[in-house]
Amino acid sequence: MEEDSFKRLAEEPELAINQIMKRYGLQLKTRIRQFIKDDDELVKDVFSETIAAIWADGKRVSTMKEPFAWMMNIAKYQSLNAIRAEHKDIKASLEDALLLTDSTHADTVLDYEELYLRFLKATEQLTPKEKEILLNAKMQGFENKEIGTMYGISLQRVKNITSTAINKIRRALRDWK
Repeated sequence: MEEDSFKRLAEEPELAINQIMKRYGLQLKTRIRQFIKDDDELVKDVFSETIAAIWADGKRVSTMKEPFAWMMNIAKYQSLNAIRAEHKDIKASLEDALLLTDSTHADTVLDYEELYLRFLKATEQLTPKEKEILLNAKMQGFENKEIGTMYGISLQRVKNITSTAINKIRRALRDWK
């Protein structure tokens, strides 16, 4: 019975999608709510995206052995991607983040200048590749995949280099104050 709705996707996609939504809609929303707790609008969006993915891959889904499991897996990853998109950090340049207001005291300005000089000195310990990758990742806002493509290195290597560079800077700044 389960496979009938999914097998119909190739011949009668509208009818099949309606049957899938009626038969599995509640289970699908429950699966999405495992990841997205308190945002009904986001749950609806992810539900729609999951149904759209089933629709778009209808011919392939109709020939799958376990289309229900595939649908639940798609719902999981759509949910995780939606959560990531909701909480994506906005990356700003260092200058924007460290602008001082007029109400700062002279000692705060001196502390800032001293910290900035220590930061620059700490970056001298980095290799040229670490500097470039850290600059692109943290200051320019490039994604790790983009950086990997630019330098012809794997995603994991980009993560490792970024982590190593940050740890070197942290160690250099740890003794400050």
